[in-house]
Amino acid sequence: MRIPSRLRAQCLKALMIATMSATTACNALDLSGLSDAFSSRLTAIGVTSGGIVEVGDTIRLEASGSVSGLIGIFSYAPVLDAEWSVSNPLVAKLIPLPPPPPEDSFPRARVLVRGLQPGKDTVSAQSHGIRGSAEVRVIQRIDHIDIRTLRDTLFVGDTVPIMTTVVGSDGAPIMDVPLTSEATGGVQLLTYSAPPRVIAIESGPATVTARFRKAAGTFSLTVLSR
Repeated sequence: MRIPSRLRAQCLKALMIATMSATTACNALDLSGLSDAFSSRLTAIGVTSGGIVEVGDTIRLEASGSVSGLIGIFSYAPVLDAEWSVSNPLVAKLIPLPPPPPEDSFPRARVLVRGLQPGKDTVSAQSHGIRGSAEVRVIQRIDHIDIRTLRDTLFVGDTVPIMTTVVGSDGAPIMDVPLTSEATGGVQLLTYSAPPRVIAIESGPATVTARFRKAAGTFSLTVLSR
């Protein structure tokens, strides 16, 4: 069907007006915030808590980066190019690790920290001018963990505190070492109190064990019925 010239001219004019209106509306919008919202700029680096390591032993630290914009809500920067450093190379040293395997769904920068002598050290990871740090405490190598209670024979229903001492290879106690404890046999642990306690629940032999990584100490108890 042939469209009259006058109708075609009117349609073309209307289309031009609509296009100009849409262009003006878009120019009036402030789209500067969109680039910030969809950017992926590194804003911070977090290093996993260093914790405690014995002289001659190693622990692994990992780092990942916070990302700006909407992308940062759903993702992070693995900062695999991070440069690691220690504040005191006499206390601890770094041992590089190979990059994570390709199949790792959540890759992070990582490094081993070996304790050299007792003290505190700050381990840092830096990438794109951003730095993140964690403190590592190096302790003397543990010789043994001593566990004791007020008595080694309990009656069902008795509750006694557990005292633990971490002893270093030089014979001196090491303070503030976080221990994990477990009980077997006729006692249960009450870890909400300080110091932790055990309650006798049934007659028979029982043991209480305290651990820090490879070191462990055990105390034997006997529970009697009333």
